[in-house]
Amino acid sequence: MQKWFCGSISVVALSASLGLLLGAPARAQAADAAAKGDDGGDHADIIVTAQKRAQNLQDVPLAVSAFSGDKLADAGAADLSQLQIISPSLSFTRSDTELFTPTIRIRGIGTSGNNVGLESAVGIFLDGVYLSRSGFGMGDLADLERVEVLRGPQGTLFGRNTSAGAINIVTKAPRFDFDYQVEATVTEYDGRIVRGTVTAPVIENLAAVRLTGGVNERGGVIENILGGAVNDRNRWFLRGQLLIEPAANLSTRIIVDYSDIDEKCCVSVPLIEGPAGARIRALGGQLAPAGGRKAAINDPIGNATTSFGISGEINWDIGGVKLTSITAYRDWEGQQRTDSDFTTLDFAGTDPALDARIDTFTQEIRLAGQAGALDWLIGAFYLKENVAMTQRLDFGSQFENYIGSLVGGVGVISAVTGLPVGSNFPEGPATRDDFTQKTEQFALFTHNSFKLTDRLTATLGVRFTDESKRATGEFAANVPACNPAAVASPLAGLLCLGFWSPLVPDFAPGTRISGQEMTGTFNLSQQWTSDLMTYVSVSRGYKGGGFNLERTAAVTTPFDPNAPGDPSFDGERATSFELGLRSTMADGRVTLNATAFYTDFADFQILNFDGLRFRTFNAEKARTKGVELEASARPTRGLNLNAGITYVDARFDKDNKPIPGLPRLAGGRVASAPKWAVTGGVSYDSNIAGTGLRAFGNANFRWQSGQYLGTGLDPEMLVGSYALVNARAGFGSADRRWTIEAFVSNLFDKDYSSLINHVPLQSGSFNRNPGDPRIAGLTLRLQH
Repeated sequence: MQKWFCGSISVVALSASLGLLLGAPARAQAADAAAKGDDGGDHADIIVTAQKRAQNLQDVPLAVSAFSGDKLADAGAADLSQLQIISPSLSFTRSDTELFTPTIRIRGIGTSGNNVGLESAVGIFLDGVYLSRSGFGMGDLADLERVEVLRGPQGTLFGRNTSAGAINIVTKAPRFDFDYQVEATVTEYDGRIVRGTVTAPVIENLAAVRLTGGVNERGGVIENILGGAVNDRNRWFLRGQLLIEPAANLSTRIIVDYSDIDEKCCVSVPLIEGPAGARIRALGGQLAPAGGRKAAINDPIGNATTSFGISGEINWDIGGVKLTSITAYRDWEGQQRTDSDFTTLDFAGTDPALDARIDTFTQEIRLAGQAGALDWLIGAFYLKENVAMTQRLDFGSQFENYIGSLVGGVGVISAVTGLPVGSNFPEGPATRDDFTQKTEQFALFTHNSFKLTDRLTATLGVRFTDESKRATGEFAANVPACNPAAVASPLAGLLCLGFWSPLVPDFAPGTRISGQEMTGTFNLSQQWTSDLMTYVSVSRGYKGGGFNLERTAAVTTPFDPNAPGDPSFDGERATSFELGLRSTMADGRVTLNATAFYTDFADFQILNFDGLRFRTFNAEKARTKGVELEASARPTRGLNLNAGITYVDARFDKDNKPIPGLPRLAGGRVASAPKWAVTGGVSYDSNIAGTGLRAFGNANFRWQSGQYLGTGLDPEMLVGSYALVNARAGFGSADRRWTIEAFVSNLFDKDYSSLINHVPLQSGSFNRNPGDPRIAGLTLRLQH
């Protein structure tokens, strides 16, 4: 590691020296002043584009928070999963498929992951481009202008799959003066991170480029009892941009990015050991100690993804009317390797267990302008997406023995099937499931604000969406125990239950859903003074229906090959009411914002794993209500304080129709929705008189109350409150050309969980996905 680190520092130093030898001009002070106060702290005037227009954050009549790239770095938010340390209404759930379908929630609402067929209720947008799966946004957050978190339905301007909210990520654009920043970081667990960005003119005042890249590596933080460690980091990315401004009223920005991630991630560890533990040990298997941070796996695990994206944005001012066009294409491929039984028993495990490819094309066009008191916008959006996925399951040498132990012994299975012992569930490939899903969507939208008086503004937004999806599912199996004669037996039928049977019917030809939906918003905002604004709004959001891309979706229970199940689920609708206040005090040094909200959800989409299969449901009704408070202050030069408090009561309606296997949902709390979440931060940045140096430090924390970490709301899934703290301190030159920073995430080494689930085929056993332990590091940063 020392050799690697010294080499990295040498590269950084060489880059800096070359920049100086080239005589590059100093960074434009005006650009710094726009983003920073005179003491280096965050300025009170934060510009956002939450309404597809550049506006001061405090003037936007929406529940939106914005964080600069510097703020995210200071808080230790290296990727979206860590953004919750500074955003109390936001939460993130990591599972064993973190890079495929992680779950992001706003105000306690999100869509359960672990199924490529389900799309997030929190939309993610990167430089104006919609990312159709939350896993697409799980790379490192680097070279950012800001991240905006929009809370509540965003069914007008952001539109697609934003029934709970949206995250708008904005990267830094190319500039017409030379500038660069490079950094090298070492951390515990052999962590090594190198990132760099450079921007420069290509043709003076006409074209500029920006190139950003990084490598992030770290050893595993979960110990395997058989040796080695998992839950590591191994990722790199590259992003190139070209900005062309042939005239003052015309600009084109082209962005190309590529990322590669291949990690031994993310294993779950035992929380509660059920009766199956004794059977596993009797067959020679081992289990990790329950309640700890160790895993027991004997098969390869991992998530590997590659992602390529290209987008082009054109902005053209035509006589007071602004035309914006954003065209984008993304190709994403991923593989998941898994040890399916979470033990050292040679039970089940596949490499790869899941292989998926998703390609998405989007086109958005907007026209915006002003006509007297009217600020208007109209637009159209088109999406076409193809999903191709293959899932596999391999049986281990002990699979039949273990299944037999569950029903009275190996001989029982052979007696029922008439097949020799060991041939009922033979070692090797067992099942293969091939899925495709094709989506096409078209939308028209308009968003208009009208000044009724100098201080009172009415906003009306409407979006019409037409969407269709088609799916295919083809299933094959090599499981002699589930032959046509055997499944006539109640016992064998129970064993197969359609999950491994070669009789599982393919999706019916023409499996298709389609629909049209109207969403929108109405808002009244009153600017009482230049520093005080209140608003009231009602908004409606929608998330389209889809298909459960899972073998078990193709059958009914009990298994009947003549009665195939319905793999589709309905769209989700949200109607939200908000009352908000935005205030600035003490000459802009203090801000205080408050929001009260109430949201009704109809046909709320749920994915649940019961230890045997994944099932999708639409809960008739759910609702979330609560209050959000955000405050920031700069009491003295260099000192910045911020705090946020969110209270959320998210529940299912007690009069909902019963959902098979989920009796606790009627009137129960929505999973992963703590009632209370509190965040806070303090930072100090000051020049050291007479030295030409500056010193700085910051700390951020998040505390949240207890919550259920599983859809089924089992008592074993209830966890208590906990707090996380990140801290950073350093020093450098007063002109910010170099800094050295020491940091630590999870300062007090809190052992917490992000998800609790049933263990496959181990009734009474529960596993958990633990968060990362305390990790300390050191960063050297050079910039110009």
